[in-house]
Amino acid sequence: MKNIKNKSNFNKLDLAKQVLFFNRKLEKGFKISEICFNIGISYNTIYERFARYNYKYNKLSRQYECVEKIFTYDD
Repeated sequence: MKNIKNKSNFNKLDLAKQVLFFNRKLEKGFKISEICFNIGISYNTIYERFARYNYKYNKLSRQYECVEKIFTYDD
């Protein structure tokens, strides 16, 4: 994945690639707020966008993870 330097380029990525971008940066030791600042997007935008598709930040793994893949819901 090419280096994303601004909000416009980031927003062109599909959601899976956006999550992957954040997770790779997090693996390198960046904080969520630093990643947001570097590409010029607000934390609230990321939080709401990822939450809309059931992605939550896992403090233990320091990664965004899809809740549906972690928990299976049985009727």
